[in-house]
Amino acid sequence: MDESGVVEYEIISPVLVTNWIIERRFIWQMRFLTMQELCRQAREKGLAFSTSGRDLGFSTLDRTVQHLWQLGLLRADYVISRCPLTTEGLTLVHQDDAGNCGYADRRGCVRKAEGFGGVTRGLPDVPPGIHLMFHPFRYYVLCEIEEMLQMTIGTAGLLNNPESLTQAVNFHVDRFNRRISSERFNLEVCRWNEIVSLAVSAEPFTYSQLFGVYKMPAMGNGSNEATFRREMENQRTNCKNILKEIGIDKVNQILSDLCRQAESLEPNTDVHRILRFTADRYRIERVKGKLGGAVLLLTMA
Repeated sequence: MDESGVVEYEIISPVLVTNWIIERRFIWQMRFLTMQELCRQAREKGLAFSTSGRDLGFSTLDRTVQHLWQLGLLRADYVISRCPLTTEGLTLVHQDDAGNCGYADRRGCVRKAEGFGGVTRGLPDVPPGIHLMFHPFRYYVLCEIEEMLQMTIGTAGLLNNPESLTQAVNFHVDRFNRRISSERFNLEVCRWNEIVSLAVSAEPFTYSQLFGVYKMPAMGNGSNEATFRREMENQRTNCKNILKEIGIDKVNQILSDLCRQAESLEPNTDVHRILRFTADRYRIERVKGKLGGAVLLLTMA
């Protein structure tokens, strides 16, 4: 039986964040990405789901992000559609004069009693009139998913006892299916996505503190410098209030989770510190591989 739906938020409301993005989009400093662009970023920053020695993940399948979104494992920061959507967990927050609808994504992940094995087979493509948009920080959710799917098998065991390989694979699949069928896993997935939503909310006003620069909106699009600065300050105030509600203990735990994942990607923390001295946005735009991924996560933190 397939189950999906809406999970109450623990850290920050996805609907609230999407409202901010749509109402104040011109204050965000990092460009929101399409499915293909997020997939490309994941590939460039060292993520790749592998099986049987052949890379079947982010480096070859541009639909990986689409599938993760369809399963509710990855949330979009906002969804734009040319026609109304009835998908449970997509909440309408805006409709422009041209009829384009903006949705917040607050879906829970799909629940399948038989597990997720082969679950992406036969999934249709997202219709061309629906546009999923992701902040680059969604990379963190992809990291957590890859870590969850990784299967560690000692190569020496293959030499000593080939049968142990089959046993190890079966054990991994069994454990994976038990984990994803639990309510706890659904809450874990929501938490990963909400951690990103919190970081996305703070990105407009923390970006200049980290990199010493910020970009202004192009004049003539309904905003000017006074509007920009007013909305930036409003965003800062809104986030400050949210952080007070979350509490210092939970915030510290979130920071710890991000730093742990960064160190898991690239354990050479001295290199992390050295890269902080690089000019402007070089460290998040030009540094590739898992080191680039670790730097992006530390930027979130």
